[in-house]
Amino acid sequence: LYLLIIFYLFLSDVNSVPSDFQISILNIPFDKVVHFLIYLPFSFLFFKTFCTNKIKQNKFKVSIYIILTGFILSITTEGLQILNPSRSISIFDLFANFAGVIVGAVLLFAVISLQHRESI
Repeated sequence: LYLLIIFYLFLSDVNSVPSDFQISILNIPFDKVVHFLIYLPFSFLFFKTFCTNKIKQNKFKVSIYIILTGFILSITTEGLQILNPSRSISIFDLFANFAGVIVGAVLLFAVISLQHRESI
């Protein structure tokens, strides 16, 4: 469901957004913040869905899987935007997507580390 939502949001027509819509948060354009926030939960969802107990024990392997898959998903959604005339490919969107994946992975492993400490 999450992937369907991502593809819908990134491939849908953006003509409904006013062209003078220029909000920024901390001097970061609002659309880049949205890209970041959409990809932020990716790491958690990937981990919960695909990581078995055996893989979960190897944090390095899990992080590589998450980062590579998030990067491929980000490149795919950006690349497919060429099929929609109202959309354009942006390297900055790609960076925002990937930043969301990376920050999500860092938060994921911070939560896992805290849970591990509490269980000891």
